[in-house]
Amino acid sequence: MLRRASACGALLVAGLVPGLPFPDCQFDGVAASLVVSHCDSFEAALRDMVRVLKPGGRLGVTAGAQSPDPPNLAYQIWVETAEAFVGPDTLLEASRRVIPWEAWLREADHVTAALTGTGLAGVVLHELAYPVTMSPDDYLAMLDVFLYGRVVRYRLGAARWRAFKKRVAEKLHAREVTRVEYIARFHLGVGRRPE
Repeated sequence: MLRRASACGALLVAGLVPGLPFPDCQFDGVAASLVVSHCDSFEAALRDMVRVLKPGGRLGVTAGAQSPDPPNLAYQIWVETAEAFVGPDTLLEASRRVIPWEAWLREADHVTAALTGTGLAGVVLHELAYPVTMSPDDYLAMLDVFLYGRVVRYRLGAARWRAFKKRVAEKLHAREVTRVEYIARFHLGVGRRPE
């Protein structure tokens, strides 16, 4: 993302939040894409981002949105198999530990409240939806690097991880899953630091 934006001529910097290593009122814009849910305190993270904005500067954040759609079949199979291998509490605990605000920020009203709670003005929330179609192999490779995949791999070790992946592939084949389709949904909240 930084490479693509800098290709447009923008001067970009990145930093960990909270604790941005910049003085107050330095930037015209701050963006946090799927970041706030990972912070121990979303309030502290957002306050720090607002702190470095110039008056009139804009903050934009994205968070995963609640989907009205049931999970796709490939995801259901993956999670059911993972829970059989490591237990359902393992995935839930990993989610609570690594992305403590993920579920809370899925609600549009919560994203708006989080942004307005920092003193931002003119907060607007956009709902984004991206249709996704991919092969089962590509989908499983994606899940391997996401949080649950990393947790399951760590818990199982190499031999059991291979057995787990084989089991998932067998179940997808048995259910004749040849294509994975879903809609990735996100909130995009934007607000302005008052003048």
